[in-house]
Amino acid sequence: MGKVPPAKGVLLQEITAYFTAPREAVKYVVTPLSVVTVGAAAPADEAGVTEVVLEKLSKDTIFGVVLKDYEHPYVDKVVSTGLAAGKLQAGDQVLSINDWKAVGHHETAERLKQLTGIIRVNVLRNLREEEVLLEKPDKDTRFGVTLRDYEHPYIEKVASDGLAHGKLRAGDQVLSINDWKARHHHDTAERLKQLMGVIRIKVLRSEEVQKLIQHENSPLHRLNVTNAEKMAVGAVGA
Repeated sequence: MGKVPPAKGVLLQEITAYFTAPREAVKYVVTPLSVVTVGAAAPADEAGVTEVVLEKLSKDTIFGVVLKDYEHPYVDKVVSTGLAAGKLQAGDQVLSINDWKAVGHHETAERLKQLTGIIRVNVLRNLREEEVLLEKPDKDTRFGVTLRDYEHPYIEKVASDGLAHGKLRAGDQVLSINDWKARHHHDTAERLKQLMGVIRIKVLRSEEVQKLIQHENSPLHRLNVTNAEKMAVGAVGA
């Protein structure tokens, strides 16, 4: 046999050493999805897309969202007793459900109704901070909001006859009231009840909700509502 060239001999030694060297055992840990991530919302990516993971045990489970159409189907209201409470928010635009592209609020609602097991909902959640100014003449004036807790106290419902109507919206997350940091919905509700005069409320609000509020407060929309109410009164009195 001929001699192995020195360069090849060194290479063979390195290869042999690589394959015969002791290896450190690698332990793979599988984290149960239903324990850690179900109900959690992953941090939004650069495009503002957030993934919300929920577990639906049966078709009879109420998902608890009211959907409407815009550029994408969006969440208009979240029912407090439904599966989505505290996870999806008013204003969330639904992009996809388990890799199915959401098209139309009817089809999206039907898919959420039929699915069971792990459900991954990708939503566009463009949140921004807004300051809302209200003037409360006395303590007896009804503020008219129902609050619940999530990351911040958030508004579940706004009464049509309350001070906050047309200014605050379901889905608004309350950050502060007159520089007081909002921590819990009970304390926040009590503070709103006791305060008088000008009240400055900072909320975290989706851009979709902001557009709806701007539309509803526009002179043209108010004129249309007034005309519709007059027609309704005329029809009743006819």
